[in-house]
Amino acid sequence: MKVRIEKIRDNQEEESALIRVVKVNETINRAVELLKNPQNTVIVQNINSGANEKVYLDEVMYVEYLERNIFLYTKSESYCLRTSLTKFMETYASVFIQIKKNLALNCYFVHSFATNRSGSLVVILATGEKLVVSRRYVKKLKESLSKLADTGYE
Repeated sequence: MKVRIEKIRDNQEEESALIRVVKVNETINRAVELLKNPQNTVIVQNINSGANEKVYLDEVMYVEYLERNIFLYTKSESYCLRTSLTKFMETYASVFIQIKKNLALNCYFVHSFATNRSGSLVVILATGEKLVVSRRYVKKLKESLSKLADTGYE
């Protein structure tokens, strides 16, 4: 598939996307949903600077619920959002999958996964970071990754 990106001047032209395909599949539908959906960003507080910033959810590798706050982790920054994990997951379930009681993962950052000596599942992110998956969430994670892989090749 050929991809062409054309950069436009700030606010002088409206952003747009043209998708030319032979067959519309789940991957194309997801891409369209991400382009149309205004909820693909969230306003959060930067942990280091304290400034409020707009973060694109496709840049967030995983989120963690600690002390009544959601902490969002990207490759380079950490952010804080005051909400519950339940509310966060209700809003952003199309992007994240829960892997522990207090942890949700962006499946697009999964590089690989393996079982460790104790039998639990370890997810290795594209950055090399490792996250342990609770046994309760292993089946759901494998199903989500399998579905993601299947839709990518229709």
